[in-house]
Formats: sequence, structure tokens, C-alpha cells
Amino acid sequence: MVHAAPVYDLLLPFVTFWQENRSNRMIANLLCPREGERILDVGCGTGLLTVEIARRIQRGEVIGVDASRPMIDVARRKRGTDVCRFELAVGEDLPYENDSFDAVTSAFFFHHVGWEVKVRCAREILRVLRPGGRVIIADIDRPWTWFGKFYAYSGWILFRQAEIKENIDGRLPVALREAGIADIESVCGVLGCVRIWRGKKAL
Repeated sequence: MVHAAPVYDLLLPFVTFWQENRSNRMIANLLCPREGERILDVGCGTGLLTVEIARRIQRGEVIGVDASRPMIDVARRKRGTDVCRFELAVGEDLPYENDSFDAVTSAFFFHHVGWEVKVRCAREILRVLRPGGRVIIADIDRPWTWFGKFYAYSGWILFRQAEIKENIDGRLPVALREAGIADIESVCGVLGCVRIWRGKKAL
């Protein structure tokens, strides 16, 4: 997908069966951003979720990070604003101080990385969160409909990535809990296999 950065926004509706905008709205609504908050979006791609969150506040800072420079270049060009900005960074080594964000989101990122990196990324999310800070994660999980099984297993068969199979086997929430994110709960889902989890950093 890195090489597809220039046309990523055109391809995404087909890849997600036109559910990307819906899931981004769901995540932003669950996050409930507040004026003046500092919010981080990990694995932001071209910034569709990042800017959806930023639209909900007039004051504050919403930062999207991604390891792909082409993705960040597209995000900056198309979606950078006074409130919303984008930076090149990897999820397992975030370039931010401890306790520096009020909330962290991540959508469709964790199925790209293996178990150890999943846990390291989740620990980094926890590290940069302020006590009581909110976490919203959306990604592939155990399918719960026939279409979800088709969608999830088709991706795994096509790309043959063990990282995707880890998510299909339900290991992502285990990684989030192992990293120390508190009160992880599944609150909703789309496509019959994509869960949205909510959690927090303990006080």
C-alpha cells in the first residue's frame, strides 16, 4: 500500500466496501474529542481518521503519525490544518514525551505488525497517554458473520501475513491488555470482522 499512496484515497472505498468513512465517524464519536485536547492517531495513512477527529474541535492539536513518508506527504498536502498535522514516526518508538496526550486512536494499523510489535506499540500508546487518557483501536478481529469470514480470510490468503492471522485469532485485545491498557472492551464493529475497542490509561 505504501507505493499506492498517491491513489490510496481512491482505492480505500473499494478495499473497505465503502465502510471507511463510517468507521472513522464511529471512532471519532466514541473518542468524543474536547476543546484544547492533544490527540494522537497512530498509523494514520493519508489522514482520513485524523482529520475526522480534528473537525470536531476548534482548539487543540490532532497529530497523525505513520512510518510511510509517501503517506505522510499525501496527508500533509491534502489534510494539514492549524489543528491537524502529520509526522513521520513508527508506532513502536513514538517521538513524544510521557503523559503528553489526552487520547490516542489507531485504525487498521495493528494487523500490519507481528505480536511483539503489537505489544510494543500498545505500550508506547500507554506511555504517551496522560493518566485517565482514552484509547480507541479499530482493527480486524475474530469474524462474527459469514461476510466477515470471507473478508478477513480473503485478506489473509491473499497476503499470507501471519500478522493478519493473529488478529483473526483474536490476539489483538490480548496484546492491548498485556501492554497494560485498562478496561479494554469491544463497543461496536463493521464488516463482520472489524472491532472497535475502547480502553484507557489507569489513573
